[in-house]
Amino acid sequence: MKYLLVVVAFLYASYTFAQPTTLQVLGQYTYTNHSQSYGAIIVLEENPNKCDPVLGFISIEEQYKHLSESIVSKGSTAKLELVKDHTYSEYKKETYRIEEPNAEIFEDIIAACNNQNATVKKRYYKLPTSDFASQDDKAVEALIDAKQKAEEITNHIDYKIIKILNIDDDTKIANSMIDLTGKDAAYIEKVMHLMELLSHISNSNESKQATQDGKYTLWVTFEVEAN
Repeated sequence: MKYLLVVVAFLYASYTFAQPTTLQVLGQYTYTNHSQSYGAIIVLEENPNKCDPVLGFISIEEQYKHLSESIVSKGSTAKLELVKDHTYSEYKKETYRIEEPNAEIFEDIIAACNNQNATVKKRYYKLPTSDFASQDDKAVEALIDAKQKAEEITNHIDYKIIKILNIDDDTKIANSMIDLTGKDAAYIEKVMHLMELLSHISNSNESKQATQDGKYTLWVTFEVEAN
């Protein structure tokens, strides 16, 4: 019986009859985030080698004004947002961020930057940020997954689930509920550490891809007993 990315800690009571038999399963919920808008980092610079082809050398203030007017003319309501940029330049420069939800308008903005000789330093997709509501929904789905796996395991070994003892959404072992002493402790600890690394999710919402796959994981500890 194979379970992808499922670790089961099945530990029998060894000290007193009151200690329950426990089954620990890693529940998972996989999902895909889709981009909400398109973004770019734009650098305006008073570089005499990059003068405007029509106007010649102009100040950053004038460059900002002309580019802002071009953005409005493309039908965008997006604004240039000043951001910190510590990269060295021998010329005066300012760095801006802009985000636009419409793909066609965004490409027109990039074209306007190129026409004005503004440097497009970075392009990215803006993914949705996590909120408590979405995290709660993911946790519920992961819990359902853990329960289904636990039921499959207990049915196979002729056990039944009594109740949930613990839910740990940090994907770490809850030591208060699991006794890791004994001959299998070192092995279990190593596997748990590996699973924690595999379940890591990046929190960045700027991506090079239009979609981003994610995974929500949690450990669920069940009390079980033989039928």
